[in-house]
Amino acid sequence: MKPFRFRRYLPNTLFARSLLIVVTPVIVLQILMAYIFLNQHWQEVTNKLSQSVAREVAFVIELETAYPDRQAEILQLATDTTRMKFEQLPTRRMGHEDGNRQSFLSRMVGSAIKSRLTYPARVQLGRDDETYEIEVVTPHGLLRVTFPEKRIYTFTTFQFLAWYTSASAILLIISILFLRGQIRPIRRLAEAAEAFGQGIERPFRPEGAREVRRAAAAFLLMRERIKRQISQRTEMLAGVSHDLRTPLTRMKLQLAMMKDKTVEAMKADIHEMEAMIEAYLQFARGEGEENAVSVQMDEFMMQLAQDYTRAGGRQINLTALPVRLIVRAQAMRRAIGNLIQNALRYGMQCDVTLMLADEQAVICIDDNGPGIPPEAREDVFRPFYRLEHSRNRESGGIGLGLAIARDIIRAHGGEITLETSPAGGLRARVVLPV
Repeated sequence: MKPFRFRRYLPNTLFARSLLIVVTPVIVLQILMAYIFLNQHWQEVTNKLSQSVAREVAFVIELETAYPDRQAEILQLATDTTRMKFEQLPTRRMGHEDGNRQSFLSRMVGSAIKSRLTYPARVQLGRDDETYEIEVVTPHGLLRVTFPEKRIYTFTTFQFLAWYTSASAILLIISILFLRGQIRPIRRLAEAAEAFGQGIERPFRPEGAREVRRAAAAFLLMRERIKRQISQRTEMLAGVSHDLRTPLTRMKLQLAMMKDKTVEAMKADIHEMEAMIEAYLQFARGEGEENAVSVQMDEFMMQLAQDYTRAGGRQINLTALPVRLIVRAQAMRRAIGNLIQNALRYGMQCDVTLMLADEQAVICIDDNGPGIPPEAREDVFRPFYRLEHSRNRESGGIGLGLAIARDIIRAHGGEITLETSPAGGLRARVVLPV
């Protein structure tokens, strides 16, 4: 049996949790007030009003008994002064008890009447449901007393409850508006941080409470430092590229004028060095200064598959659902292209799938090649790591393709993992936020 965890039933958002903190005490207080104070107060007031009616009825009966010759005058005077109608009927038989005409108030008045009188009595709702009738068998006949519900029922308790509830609702609305104003800066900070993690720089300024402004200022400072670091790295590598390419160009010119059997081998080494430098610059440069744009990914993947089909001569099986993402198009093309190149290089079949799952875009690239052992699937993302340990660049590459792909995918706020493909080879699974 799993242990009960209250946390799983709590709302997920900060606004909902803060609202729960405000609302719960108000609701609990209202329930306690309504059940303990108001309920007891209402019952006490109703009981006193019922006792008052019973005393007046008992007083009239005692006057009838004391002055039997003035019975009609007494009943008329009581009707005029008590807002109750007194009628003396010649019969001494009460009507039958009607359970459908009984209510809480009638039972309370009946209890008060029976506690005051020794005569048989009955209380029930009147014929119009807004009055009550009391029938008492007296020595002079059947006394019927009709009185309005207002005599035993007070509306002040429920008026107080209505005002109390309305005031609580108004204060709750004010609290909600105040909470929204306090949560909004935190939400904007989270959105700015999430957008920056996806490579999108949104305008943002610190606002809200002092602690939130401090967090926002720290985020802005961190963002500027990261941007400055990326810019410095790109500029440094551009300088390194220029410095390295210049002597390589001189070496190529010198080799072009030499006539020796080793010249071709040296030319191949220089060509490999140039390719390695270019690949390293692509890896270190990452997405560069490219701006993120909205891209229809199914059309993007179709164009990419067509380009590699024309270049390699092998068909790429594409299944793509309509998905629109905000990406750096060239960087994303380089990342997905590296994965497709690996699939075409090591397998005879390449299947590309684009779908939506849990509000995320999922791209799966499958091949039927030899695959990668599970224990080495994380190592292949390290720069310059190669499963094929020969120096043949055609068979093993430089070892930067997957590193570049992961760097670009993570810069978009996504993740890339390697799995066993249903086709028997390797599956590269790319998950990107929508």
